[in-house]
Amino acid sequence: MRVLLLLLTFWSAWLYAEECADIWPRAVTEYSAVPASVSYAPANPTSISSFSGQFGPGDYTTGSRVIPNNTVLTTTGATTRIFVNGDLQLNNSVLLNASGPPENLLIVVTGNLTVFNNSVIRGFVLVGGAVFFSNNASINGGLTAKGDISGWNNSNATYNAAALGRLDGGVVCGATLSCFNDDFQAGSLNLSNWAVSRSSGSYTPAINNGRLRMTENVGNQSTAASFQRLFPGDQNLVVVEFNQYAYGRTGAEGADGMAVVLSDAAITPQPGAFGGPLGYGVKPGIAGFAGGWLGIGLDEYGNFSAEGGPNSPGRRKQSVALRGSGSGSSGYRYLAGTCNNGTANTNTDCLSPTVDNNNNAAHRYRVTIDSRLSGQAMVKVERRVSGTYQTLINNFNVLTATGQSQVPDKFILSVTGSTGGSNNIHELDDLQICALRSEPVGEQIDHFEFVYSGQPLTCKNETFTIKACKNPACTELVTGTVTATLSPTSGWVSGTGLSGNVITFSGGSATATLQQTTPATVKVGVTSSMPMTKPLSTTLCNNGSTLSAANCNLTFADAGLVFEVPDKLAGKPENGIKVKAVKTADNTQQCVPAFANVSRTVRFWSDYVSPATPLASPLRAVTVAGQNIGTGFATGLDLPLSFNASGEATIAVNYSDAGQLRLNARYTGSVATADNGLVLNGADLFVSYPAGLCLQAPVHCAVADENCAVLTKAGVNFNTTISAHGWQSDTDSNFCDNSSTPSFSLNNIPLQHKVLAPAAAIGGVTGNLTPGQYNHPASASASTTVAVNIDEVGVFHLGSNELSNLSYLGVSIKLKSSMPNAAPALGRLVPASFVLASSSVNPACGNFSYMNQYAKLNFELEARNQLGAVTNNYLGSFAKASATLVAENNNDGVDRSNRLISGNPPLPKLLNWNAGKASQLTLPVTFSRLAVPATTPSTALPDGPFQQFKLGVMLNDNDGAVTKLDALDLNTSTTADCVAAANCSAKVLHTSNLDWRYGRLQLMNALGSEQHNLPVQLRAEYFNGSLFVHNAQDSCSPVEAARLIIDSTGRPVITASGNTATLQQGLSSAFDLLLGAPGVESRYPLEYQLSDAPWLQYDWDPNNGPTLENPKAEAVFGSFRGNNRQIFWREN
Repeated sequence: MRVLLLLLTFWSAWLYAEECADIWPRAVTEYSAVPASVSYAPANPTSISSFSGQFGPGDYTTGSRVIPNNTVLTTTGATTRIFVNGDLQLNNSVLLNASGPPENLLIVVTGNLTVFNNSVIRGFVLVGGAVFFSNNASINGGLTAKGDISGWNNSNATYNAAALGRLDGGVVCGATLSCFNDDFQAGSLNLSNWAVSRSSGSYTPAINNGRLRMTENVGNQSTAASFQRLFPGDQNLVVVEFNQYAYGRTGAEGADGMAVVLSDAAITPQPGAFGGPLGYGVKPGIAGFAGGWLGIGLDEYGNFSAEGGPNSPGRRKQSVALRGSGSGSSGYRYLAGTCNNGTANTNTDCLSPTVDNNNNAAHRYRVTIDSRLSGQAMVKVERRVSGTYQTLINNFNVLTATGQSQVPDKFILSVTGSTGGSNNIHELDDLQICALRSEPVGEQIDHFEFVYSGQPLTCKNETFTIKACKNPACTELVTGTVTATLSPTSGWVSGTGLSGNVITFSGGSATATLQQTTPATVKVGVTSSMPMTKPLSTTLCNNGSTLSAANCNLTFADAGLVFEVPDKLAGKPENGIKVKAVKTADNTQQCVPAFANVSRTVRFWSDYVSPATPLASPLRAVTVAGQNIGTGFATGLDLPLSFNASGEATIAVNYSDAGQLRLNARYTGSVATADNGLVLNGADLFVSYPAGLCLQAPVHCAVADENCAVLTKAGVNFNTTISAHGWQSDTDSNFCDNSSTPSFSLNNIPLQHKVLAPAAAIGGVTGNLTPGQYNHPASASASTTVAVNIDEVGVFHLGSNELSNLSYLGVSIKLKSSMPNAAPALGRLVPASFVLASSSVNPACGNFSYMNQYAKLNFELEARNQLGAVTNNYLGSFAKASATLVAENNNDGVDRSNRLISGNPPLPKLLNWNAGKASQLTLPVTFSRLAVPATTPSTALPDGPFQQFKLGVMLNDNDGAVTKLDALDLNTSTTADCVAAANCSAKVLHTSNLDWRYGRLQLMNALGSEQHNLPVQLRAEYFNGSLFVHNAQDSCSPVEAARLIIDSTGRPVITASGNTATLQQGLSSAFDLLLGAPGVESRYPLEYQLSDAPWLQYDWDPNNGPTLENPKAEAVFGSFRGNNRQIFWREN
């Protein structure tokens, strides 16, 4: 069971059986664990002995069966459920529901199932044992077995999930009823779940002492409470239970009662007549429940059966009755009820105990509406006074009733309460609403508002601004697509997306024009909408003075003043506006002059419509003929006008703020003008809107180049103050110094940006602007601050999308924009971070490198925005960042960066940026030896080894250190943990410590017979901090006979041969270097050439200054004088 707790209301699950989808999750399921057993006992099944013929919905049982060849079973609806207690065998060509929908057939077999050649099952089959399918058999729906499923020679199975959703599984499976519960223990009604209203009296439903009170014991009240959820009408099951209380009457009899109402969700619910109709039916001059489809009345006085619609049997006291669908003043027919459908107990109570007088002993009602079967909408009403439920109205099919409309696409469920001449307190408690299917209401329109001029004329069409309000104060609008059905149903001649009396618009508001050619009072409003209007809401109208439901009743007159003020730019005067004194012609219904060629004094005043209270301080006045006019008749401006032969005069109108206003005019006749008693009224709505926006960021640039001052980082928000301004001239390019429009308010104003530099020709891209639109609230400063970011680097222009058509108070406008002083550009955007995307160092000799020997460095740096994406515009002169390599060893605090050499030859700069990336592949890098002093005798300065060497990169953005390299982890000048101390300055370029060694290659002396080739050996050494030792790690240094220089002066010429190889563990092999036998005793000076490997040379000769020398040795053939450094010598 799933429970969502919200205050004291929650949804829960009410399970009847297994989920059908759990039993049949796919076309074929064997060895199924669901259900636990295949054993069912349907209530009141029909016993059958044959599978032949037509079967209707319901339960059927039989024992083990063999269905003969060519048997045909057909169905008439969902669902025929056949239970076989035993085995079932289908012989050849058996067709079970072969042409019907799969949801029409369910077969349960407790034993085994065998299906022979060419047989077809179109439905869902559950088998307790094993299944065997023979040749060319098929099943469309689903097959599940507790045992093995075999065979399938050319047979097939098709899964039908859609049909499974329509299956009525009876006792086998069923969908979950989701339930809403409310015990009304909260302090106030949860208005996210309920919408409440009244249509008669002064009381609105509210929680009282832990119950939902629908009426007081006061006469002529009519109230409603609508549950805020939608219930699909077709193929659904809705069960409503509640405790009902009716008590506290002040007269001899209690009245009237409550009703449970299902109404069409496409029509905004409005309660019906008070009294006997229980807020559902009609009374003369009072419409019934708007969109009503079914009303279940719990009636104390008895008049729900006597009034409210046709087919009424008469007063039936203390009864329960059904009334059907209706609209306006028609329909709401009596359908069924207690007292034998109203034919009995004509003078006495129908129910005992009675419906009322139960304050201390609640009656619990259960109303079931079942539309799961096609062509049926079964209604059942039960009551429990004590013990079990008793049926009051049993399974009445509403769809068979005369005049009943079809089941709506979706229902709204409401409860109404009503009193009349007599009364009771009416309450309900412990409400539970359960349904197979229900939906959230989604976005709702709180109510609609109509704004019009205030003086409709029969000779002039009246234009309305229609607003879809999102909240009660209408300070927010529903800006998505809205479709509304308007009333009256005829007379609408033009409008935004108008078709007949249906209008479709977006942006929150629209205009529509109504024609009424005869004097009359016409009520305007919205009867239904999509998104749906909040249940029980009321259309409000503004006629220039007040906003109310009463102002939706318009009185069209035959004479008046007519003028049209164009929608205008704030601050820009509108000249030449014609004012006409008109009356309706007797024969043409056209407006003709009421007087001509005269001078008359007309009073003008204005009303603020939207906003009702402008934000400018002080308030700005509308001007007529250049003079301020007041905001009421008493403070209006009397202006003499000269009417020409056509009955026309002209005026000029201006207003410097934004909003919707009404210009009112009145002419009052007098004795002096021979028209005493004549009063002509006129009014017109107009909208004043800004000419443009001013967008001011913290930094702007006059020139868009790389020298523009830094604004912020790419992708980082910067505050932009956006203000709205009026008109100054038609050629204005700087709106920032124009008069502001504080009352301007509009949502979803689009913003756009453009890259100015780097130019697109060299790779500059626009990037993305966030947000792409903003909401502009009304404010005294006419401005709002918007957090804006652009995810690229460079210099940009920011402004409004001047090509976008925006809907402002029903008027299509375009908003231009500028930045302060007409500056072309925002300040420059730079990267938010630099990131070492990849790097590695490949030592020159296996796991180490000799000093002055070049290792290979690979790295890629990226300039990124705040979200971590590469900034493509970081290129050319906009890519200012440079980098240097740094080094230290074992965190000893000694900066050894000055001994690093980058490139061979050294590079002039390390970084070359392109599209936000800078990389080096196999860049030669080495750590150099200390130089040999130039003094003689010279002394080499070996140091090291540096076996915990760290090579890093230090980056400088060259933009004032605005942007850093991410994840720094190296500071060569400190021994402390720079990460912990937060003072790292570089990023390590490798994962494992590097090993740099001061090395040399030694050529060993050789002695041997003059008759044989003589091996010569090389030995690698490195300085260990104290002395040179064998470098067993060297398996890379070259061993080449061509490098061996033999001084044969005065001796037999000999040559060197051997293998071209490398040292192995720091030594050359025995036959890598061989000297040819001279044949005579002799000595040969040797030198090993390392000019291309200077890291292996050494200062062998202190008298040779700072020059490094190749290693030297001597080869002795024949007799050997010995070595004065050798203690013992033995010849092999």
